[in-house]
Amino acid sequence: MFTTKYILKHSLLTLIIALLFIQCTNDNEPVKSEDPIKIDQGSNIMNFNGQLFSIPSPIQTAKLIKATGAEFNNNLVNSIENLNLYNSTYKQALNLGVYGADFAYVSYYGQDETSIKYMKNLRKLIDELDLGSVMDDQFVERIGENIENQDSLMTISSDMFRAADNYLKSSDQANIAGLILAGGFIESLYFSSNLAKMDPSGELAKRVGEQKQTVSNIVLLLGNDVNKQSQDLYNEFKELEKVFENVQVNYQYAHPETDPAKKVTVIKSSTEVIVSDKVLEEILVKITSIRTLITG
Repeated sequence: MFTTKYILKHSLLTLIIALLFIQCTNDNEPVKSEDPIKIDQGSNIMNFNGQLFSIPSPIQTAKLIKATGAEFNNNLVNSIENLNLYNSTYKQALNLGVYGADFAYVSYYGQDETSIKYMKNLRKLIDELDLGSVMDDQFVERIGENIENQDSLMTISSDMFRAADNYLKSSDQANIAGLILAGGFIESLYFSSNLAKMDPSGELAKRVGEQKQTVSNIVLLLGNDVNKQSQDLYNEFKELEKVFENVQVNYQYAHPETDPAKKVTVIKSSTEVIVSDKVLEEILVKITSIRTLITG
């Protein structure tokens, strides 16, 4: 039987392409820029019409979910059989993001045979969207050499992210990246919001609440290219944004401490995120509605 390590070492090309659009940074605030579409060379942030967007990584979400002690739940992932439903570029892009998040989830839990099936779906969608040319043999070799080094993989992913952005930009398909972002984000949030109800630590509920700004970012992102086909998705995200208004985010500033000798600055400020059971349920209901629209 194939092991997860074998799958990732020999087929991480597929995973990285699917997830390179949905990596995380520490800054969720949109930032103005003069260039219409570009990549910040020091991060995995994509710029659409002057707005920089950072979207939480499905890999980190899967890691957090497992750390809470939650058992693997196969009912949460999008069925591999649904692939045949996605015949338009719009649906294929959204569900490339969805299946990318699913792949991260099942792989992190060591579901080797299931990982292979999701990997095949990703490969098909990548081919349909003509994204297979983004990577070359050098990228694949770097991945194989650094498979167990997460920091190195994130660096490689960042390089590939920029390559993919350049490809999409040059081929006038920047909206594709936005749809992949939205699909991957919704699937990861679907995992978190479902499992948060059974998490006694409250960490998953906090993780859900922390996405308040991210939801607003995606509303802006989708609003840059609203057409008849994506109007329903945009409207659903607008409604989700309203639900997230009930999430309380309390920021407490504290002066940072700097050690000149060690050249180290310690940030003392903190952010408290409060998500009531009622609000969490409302978020789950709306997330489920959006996910059904995407995957159905």
